[in-house]
Amino acid sequence: MLKKTIEKESPKKIVVLRLIGGLGNQLFEYAFALAMAKKNCARVLIDTREYEDARSKKYVRDFELGIYFSNIDTNLFGTKKVPKFSFIKFEICKKIFSTVKLFENFFKKNNKKIFKFFKFFGMNFCEHGNGVVPCMKKKIEYVYGFFQNVDYVNKILDEIKSNIKFTDKQLSDAASKFLMQIQQSENSVMIHIRRGDYVDISWPLCSRDYYLNAIKIIKQKVGGELSIFVFSDDIQKAKELLGDDYNNLVWIENTSTCEDLYLMSQCEHFIIANSTFSWWGEKLSKNQLNKIVIAPDEWPYVLEKANLYEDYYIVLNNDGENNRPVCQ
Repeated sequence: MLKKTIEKESPKKIVVLRLIGGLGNQLFEYAFALAMAKKNCARVLIDTREYEDARSKKYVRDFELGIYFSNIDTNLFGTKKVPKFSFIKFEICKKIFSTVKLFENFFKKNNKKIFKFFKFFGMNFCEHGNGVVPCMKKKIEYVYGFFQNVDYVNKILDEIKSNIKFTDKQLSDAASKFLMQIQQSENSVMIHIRRGDYVDISWPLCSRDYYLNAIKIIKQKVGGELSIFVFSDDIQKAKELLGDDYNNLVWIENTSTCEDLYLMSQCEHFIIANSTFSWWGEKLSKNQLNKIVIAPDEWPYVLEKANLYEDYYIVLNNDGENNRPVCQ
């Protein structure tokens, strides 16, 4: 009887999210899928097949969303709840979408028509989107893209925060020591220096002047000394970039991705890189009242610019000058 009641109350519509990228990207994608499911009284199924052959790639990306959140039903993983034909249809549409994106000018001029075409087949494909959560036309719809748009996140942020299951009890000994330092410090500042694959594909990197001027701004605003914690995917290069200017920097090393995100969120103030990872470190922070956030004016994108700037951001260019982008 209980089983029948549960089945009757369970949403019949399903949003199938094909996850891609690292934890920062996964969070944006999941926020969009959650917002879409909430609007359409649906549930989210996570498709993790992009990570099955991840070990063969130079920059390994793992499925870490399930480590950080408690509201992800692991019973939904796989293909049991979705007909095989839906997955075949998705793979065909994905190949068409990937091919169309190669023709950049055509894609930019016809992106509304392209998205409408895929929507007809129940496919919500786009790079970042316009912030409007779509209505579902079919019982099962796929979501594929990066969806780096603050409007999607803010619609569902409270739910995301309430379902974080990662706690200090899951931290390694190394991460626990860093957490203690953060908690015992005054004016803790998180700095994120993003390198890794950005270097290989020539995406913009935040400069030394950006970081040094960001530190000066926060120091002036808080009116005291800062406790600075540096996170990076290339800690040695990060030390070369900033090590000669400050002796009191704490370099976060020998920690996992999930531990880094958790530690970031425990800081009071934030100097983020042009990276979705530190963007979420700030977004999930407990200090929502008086935090200072410095962000770069240039973010990597392929065809469609992301909408990532909050009103409270202080935006600097690589010369360290205030340069908030227009219409962002």
